[in-house]
Amino acid sequence: MRPSAALFGLLLVGSVSGSAVGEGLGPIAEVQAGDARVELHREPGPCVGEARWALYLQDKIRVPGCWLLAGDSVQIAWLDGSASVVPVRAFRKPEIL
Repeated sequence: MRPSAALFGLLLVGSVSGSAVGEGLGPIAEVQAGDARVELHREPGPCVGEARWALYLQDKIRVPGCWLLAGDSVQIAWLDGSASVVPVRAFRKPEIL
């Protein structure tokens, strides 16, 4: 499944809580529904400029991407060639175990 199609489902089913800002290593924000999840990271990973690393995870599927904050939305360019725009309010701070 392409990340852009799965994100539509995440937005319909995912809960909105918390903030899109976190501290430390690992994801700083995430949106999740069922077994699909998108993580936003502070590290640049393979991204250039102000863009930061994003990761789409579903079962064994892993798609890296690059994200930027644009007003009240997060723009994600996935390295498979697709793109997503997700409202900031959809993301929440990840739970730390």
